[in-house]
Amino acid sequence: MKVQKILKALKILLQMLVGAAVGFGGVKLIFLLAGSDDAAPASSADEGIDWWFLALSIVISILSLAVCLVLHTILHEAGHLLFGLLTKYRFSSFRVFCWMVVKEAGGLRLRRYNIAGTMGQCIMLPPSASEATPYFWYNAGGVLVNLFLVAASLLLLRTFDCGIVLTAFLIMMAFVGGFMGFMNGLPLKLNGLSNDGRNIMLLKRRPAYRRYFASTLLVVDAQNRGVRVKDMPAEWFDDKPLEHPDEIFDVSQRLLWLCRLEDGGKYAEAHAVAEDIAAHEEQLPPLYRLEFNGERTLIELLTSARKEVIEKIWTKELERHLRQNSKYSAGKCVILYAYELLFRRDVEAASQYLQLLKSRKSKFPYPGEVRMAEKMTEDIDALAKSQGSASTN
Repeated sequence: MKVQKILKALKILLQMLVGAAVGFGGVKLIFLLAGSDDAAPASSADEGIDWWFLALSIVISILSLAVCLVLHTILHEAGHLLFGLLTKYRFSSFRVFCWMVVKEAGGLRLRRYNIAGTMGQCIMLPPSASEATPYFWYNAGGVLVNLFLVAASLLLLRTFDCGIVLTAFLIMMAFVGGFMGFMNGLPLKLNGLSNDGRNIMLLKRRPAYRRYFASTLLVVDAQNRGVRVKDMPAEWFDDKPLEHPDEIFDVSQRLLWLCRLEDGGKYAEAHAVAEDIAAHEEQLPPLYRLEFNGERTLIELLTSARKEVIEKIWTKELERHLRQNSKYSAGKCVILYAYELLFRRDVEAASQYLQLLKSRKSKFPYPGEVRMAEKMTEDIDALAKSQGSASTN
């Protein structure tokens, strides 16, 4: 694992060096095509050009871009945290890339987690789970911090002679902050997911979404504290058919209800709900479609076990999604375990996912999900035994 990380770091460094070389070569080519010549006398068009200085500037700019991207991501999420606290939200977790700080009874703990398509996430507990839940400042906080940093960077550039390194850094801070502010502030759908601006727009237009929004945050926090979904307050969930299958608030609330039925062992009811959701599968946001099809596969294996349905659901894309995220999610380990044991009848392959679940038990980000996963492996083993398949326990 350490060798892989070193190779990955070297690959990134090589890409940056290649990028710097290409950038330098491109600028050099422009000057040559324009008739400039390094060897020309002082009166030529390129008088005063220091090519080593130009190359250094390009390298510094690329490095500044990387640093500013990380800083803006951290400070964007810090903006959600700050404005959440100012509107009576309470801290739950803070994630940047795959690193997540979580609040537990004994204090803060560092865990690893990743969500495809996102660079960070700040989970806060709302003051209520109702249509009166405040939503604007918490959602807008990240964009406001990005724009503040843009303004501060431009002010420093106009006020002081900052030198090459600081000038490159401030230019990139303004550029990255403006880009992130634009991409998160304007109401947009990115890969099927709503950005902060679109969340604000939807929460303003549809008051019911405010309760869905608050419920999702509360469920995530409860899972972090080790509470299983079936044991959470009933008012956090809604048994309501999908009205807008292309909107994440509708879909996430329906998937939470599906998860609650699964956790309660109500697989027949969960199967019926899954079939209703499947009727809108093409309209689901891409990430949520993958998440749903993983759960649908598990429910199908535990109920009807229709071979043609499972073969249709289980695409290479879904398998890759589940495998890549199994190190972060106990639930995905269970899906893969069930698929290998109940469908492919590969006991050896299934045992690998069961061992992964056991070995990473204390490292998974949500203990409540782990407890649910452990119970489901028992149900999977019982079904495998009844079907005459050997258990790996």
